[in-house]
Amino acid sequence: MSKRKVLIGVIGLGSLATWGCATTSGSKGVAQSRSKDERVALRTRAQALWDAKVAEDWRAVFDLQDPHSRAAWNEDDFVAWSQKNDPFKIQSFQFGDVQADGNMGWIEVKYNTLIRRFESLPPRDASLWQKWRRVDGTWYPVPLRELVSYPEPPSRRDAVEEGRLRARFMEAWRVRKAGDYHALYQFCDPYDHPKMPEQAYVDMQELLKYLSCDVKWVEVVGKLGRVQVVYRRKVTDPSMTKLPVETIVQTEDWIKVDGEWYQDLSRASGPTPGETHDAS
Repeated sequence: MSKRKVLIGVIGLGSLATWGCATTSGSKGVAQSRSKDERVALRTRAQALWDAKVAEDWRAVFDLQDPHSRAAWNEDDFVAWSQKNDPFKIQSFQFGDVQADGNMGWIEVKYNTLIRRFESLPPRDASLWQKWRRVDGTWYPVPLRELVSYPEPPSRRDAVEEGRLRARFMEAWRVRKAGDYHALYQFCDPYDHPKMPEQAYVDMQELLKYLSCDVKWVEVVGKLGRVQVVYRRKVTDPSMTKLPVETIVQTEDWIKVDGEWYQDLSRASGPTPGETHDAS
């Protein structure tokens, strides 16, 4: 297979060649931004959204969606679809904890709902941690397809291990910056080595040069970790030098094996869904 074909695959997947870099922001475990005003503003917006859901005021629900979603939808079509197809009829709700970390927020919601297609069945109780993001100072619920791109609330994560994963991530960056891709391979989960031979990994790493990046957040839940980073990269193939520098949001998967953190190639997420801007 030619290097150019391999390169196209690497750019598409965007998962094997991304490593840490100088960090300037992001979660450090327990949320740093705890101001009462932030949490009150988030709760107020969430109250308006869930009140509208109970009332089935779909125009109000539409107005509370983020600007990117509203720009992609037609309001009348949204209302018509929701009236006929929204799967749940929310009967009541109550809020629990509210947490905020920079431009990311979470609110614990307990609610009682009917399933629209089976309204003869009794209502059921359910709960969730609803993820929110702040855009230009206003809180909006994270769209469904982007939920995976946001971490769990700080209270459900391991702040100590997040510090360790961040340090491990930075160690990998220093190795990558030195261009020692054989050493970088040792940061991959040993259980992934049979599926990704060392030389194949090194060859793929050499196809892209990373210019800069910014770690946005680190998440650890149990033995699984994630690191979201925004980075700029360019192609190294001399025949493709006219390609522009690419900026992309990447969420990397990590796993703790025998007390150490490794990049988990088997769970590699690739480019973050729906993200052309940073998520924190």
